[in-house]
Parts: sequence; C-alpha cells; structure tokens
Amino acid sequence: MSIKETAKYRVLANAIQRSFGVSSLVKYPTHYVKAHIVSDSEIAFTCQMTINFGSQNALQEMRHKYIEECIQLITKSMKKVETEYKNLIEEKSKLIEPKKEPYEKEAPSSISLKLLSNTVQDNLEYLTHSIYNTQKNAYFKVAVLAKIS
Repeated sequence: MSIKETAKYRVLANAIQRSFGVSSLVKYPTHYVKAHIVSDSEIAFTCQMTINFGSQNALQEMRHKYIEECIQLITKSMKKVETEYKNLIEEKSKLIEPKKEPYEKEAPSSISLKLLSNTVQDNLEYLTHSIYNTQKNAYFKVAVLAKIS
C-alpha cells in the first residue's frame, strides 16, 4: 500500500486508534465495531454481535435485521471517526506526529466517509452447537468498506 497523503493518514490513524492505552473506549457486552485503514482512500469497518437463536429457520428470518443493525452501528462509528478527525485537526497538540517533511501536503480540515453498500459481507461463527440443546449462540459479523473523501 503506497500512501500519498501521509499527513491525512497519520491523523486518520490517530482517530480510529482503539487499542491499548485508550481509556475512553466504550465496551458493550453484546457488540463491538472496529476499523482499520485498507488504502489511501478506504477504511474497513467490522461489526461483531453476539446472537442467540432457536433454529436455523429463525436465524434466516432474522439475518437481514442483524445486517441492518450492524450497518447502523457502523454508520454511527463512521460519524464518530469524522468528528474525531475534525477535533484532532483543530487540536494538533494531541497528535503523535513526527517531523513534517517539506514535500508533505497539509492534512485536510475534515473528511467524509461514504459506506460502499456493494462491499457488505456477513459471517456467522457458532459458539455453541449441540443437537440436544435448541438454544444456539453465535457471533454475527458484518464487514464493509467506506470510501474516504
């Protein structure tokens, strides 16, 4: 991956950083959303939810609702990344930024993220699966790309 706009990339990486050391990360017991930068113009968002269902038919009926719920959570997360990016640009003192190179362009003051609806992928990972127990638990995952503009 070649990075053309390194200043924007560094600010965006600071905006989506949710790993060790970030105490403000909200942890929900049923779901989480994470993001990583794929290329200069795309960010990949992944939403994972814990679901319970009784039968395969019930899962198939609820699948579209789970996808819609994950898309809503990802959209909220995208809006949060946009506002956090803007706040980081306004308060440059919080950025972990190396020395600015003379050839480097200034980072834009704001970005907008657009969900690419043709990249939605869903996945199911069983946690418990027994022929004697009708209640099944699983992780339902949705991955999607967002275009940076």
